[in-house]
Amino acid sequence: RAAEHARRIADERNGRAKVSVFEEGDADATTFWEAIGGRGPVMSAAEAEKLNAPVPFEKALFRLSDRTGKLTFKEESRGVAVARSKLDPADVYVVDAGDHVYVWIGRASDKEERRCSMQYAVEYLSRHGRPLASPITRVLDGAEATTYGFVAAMA
Repeated sequence: RAAEHARRIADERNGRAKVSVFEEGDADATTFWEAIGGRGPVMSAAEAEKLNAPVPFEKALFRLSDRTGKLTFKEESRGVAVARSKLDPADVYVVDAGDHVYVWIGRASDKEERRCSMQYAVEYLSRHGRPLASPITRVLDGAEATTYGFVAAMA
């Protein structure tokens, strides 16, 4: 199948792709091995599964508020204590669900909180050593049910 796929790619590129086919143990496969960093031990499927196993994660809820006159960002709850009932419509919240970050915008939150919300979510990822490519979704107060994954994250 790999050879078929390689031929299909070559055909799609009008013959501009160079296709080389090697079989296990070929003496002339040196170019292949050099291109991928050299020969080395191959891990078992069980070892690979361990590498891909989900890392235990505890969800967290952070409040972005300027009630004191200064914008503050602080942790409100963690783990099972993260609940939809903790969301105050007068503020903005960042919910870290592990594989996704949600920014919940309370309907009575002020302009400054809303304006800075996504910036705080990105800074949160950076400060906690999380990939900056992690998905961040903005959720509006009252529209939670239409945002995939948010309701489950808050359960």
